[in-house]
Amino acid sequence: MARNEDPNDAARLWSAFGAIAAVAIAGLLVPLRSTIDNTNVALVLVLVIVAAASFGGRVAGVTTSIVAALSFNFFHTEPHYSLRISDRFDIITTVLLVVVGLVVGEIAVLSHRHEVVADEHATGARHLERVAALVAQGADEDDVWEAVRAGLTAEMGLESCRFDPGLGLSHLPRIERDGRLVEGEKYFTGGGFALPSGGVEILVERNGATLGRLVLEPAERRAVSRDQRRVAIALADQLALVLGAREVLHPLA
Repeated sequence: MARNEDPNDAARLWSAFGAIAAVAIAGLLVPLRSTIDNTNVALVLVLVIVAAASFGGRVAGVTTSIVAALSFNFFHTEPHYSLRISDRFDIITTVLLVVVGLVVGEIAVLSHRHEVVADEHATGARHLERVAALVAQGADEDDVWEAVRAGLTAEMGLESCRFDPGLGLSHLPRIERDGRLVEGEKYFTGGGFALPSGGVEILVERNGATLGRLVLEPAERRAVSRDQRRVAIALADQLALVLGAREVLHPLA
C-alpha cells in the first residue's frame, strides 16, 4: 500500500466488497446443494475471506468472515433460510469461517507492517546516499542543505525545516541520537506516533561541539517511526560535516 493511501479507505472498500461477494457466492451455490457438500461451500467462502483480508487488512477480514459465516448458516445449513443450525459439524464450520477471518486479517496486518518498514528503510537509505555523495564531492553548503531539507521533509512529513546556529533558548522537544523523543505530546495515529504538532528539534553536532539545531515543523499528524527519526539524525550529522568547516554559521531555511 502506498504511503499516501488511507488504510481506512482500503479497509472500508474491501469490507464492502468481501461482504457482498460472500452473500452473492453463498446464494449462487444454493442450486448446487445436492451436488457439493457444505465443506466445499465453506472452502469457497474462505477464498473470499482471504482475498478481502489480504487487501483490506484486519477489519475487512473480520467483516467478511462474519458475513460469510452468516451467509453459510442461512443458505447452506439445516434448517435452510434460518440462522439456526441443527448439525454440530456445521456449527464448527461456521465458527471456523470467523476464525479464518481473524487469523488471515492479522497476517495481512503483519505483512503490511513489514512492507512499510522495508519501504521506510529503502527511502531513508536513498536520502542518506544522496546527501553523503554531495558531501564526498565537496558540494557547497546550499546544495547539501537542499538535499538534507528534502530528505527530512520526506522522511518526517514536514511543512517547514530550518537550521538555527548557536544554542539559543528553546522549549521544543528534542529527538535524541537514538531516535527517541523523550518529551512532547504523544499522539498515536493508528500506524504509530506522530511528531508533536508544535515541532521538534535536532541538535547539529560535530566533534562534541554543538553547531546549532534543526527545527522541524510537521505538516500533519502522520506516524513517524523511530527508524525515520534515526535517519533524520544521520542527515543532521551529514549537514554538520559541511557546516563544521565554516568559520561563520548563518541560518538556513
